[in-house]
Amino acid sequence: MLLGRVAAAFVLFSAPASMIVAQDLGKAERVHSPGNWIVLRTKDPMTDKASCVAIYRGNYGVQLTDKSFYISYRRRGGVSSYRVRFDDGPASQMLLASDTERQISAIGLSPAEFRLLLAAKRLRVSTFTALGTVVDDDLDLEGIAEAHAFLGSGQCGGLKGEWTPKVRPEK
Repeated sequence: MLLGRVAAAFVLFSAPASMIVAQDLGKAERVHSPGNWIVLRTKDPMTDKASCVAIYRGNYGVQLTDKSFYISYRRRGGVSSYRVRFDDGPASQMLLASDTERQISAIGLSPAEFRLLLAAKRLRVSTFTALGTVVDDDLDLEGIAEAHAFLGSGQCGGLKGEWTPKVRPEK
């Protein structure tokens, strides 16, 4: 298994990039399951606005929102620096974790990396932890484009209206 199941599940959103908001996913409704992703929907108790997050293979430590992607390294040594590789392309240079990434023990992809992620079939991440160990993650991104489209739909509080699944060609 890529990551251990996290007892208390939280979703990380980047409102502005410097502001991180956490929301409990323990009671979230499962609303869509494309490929390796499960889309969970919650409702803000004060505004009743719906919001969604997609988690990877039931793992709350790998989260996709309509604008961001995070991998948690909490309980895996934290994060000091990391490299990413999309499909069979070259790996990035070693990236130092930001202060926020170190504090929350998670990495977040840049906007350019996020665009690459949505078009990729595979993501590999090699993380040098705060404990001096290396953690390698290898994600099969099957279904990520469909999950991302659903996250931006009206069913998730987006402005794009209701989501309509695309017809898949028969194999």
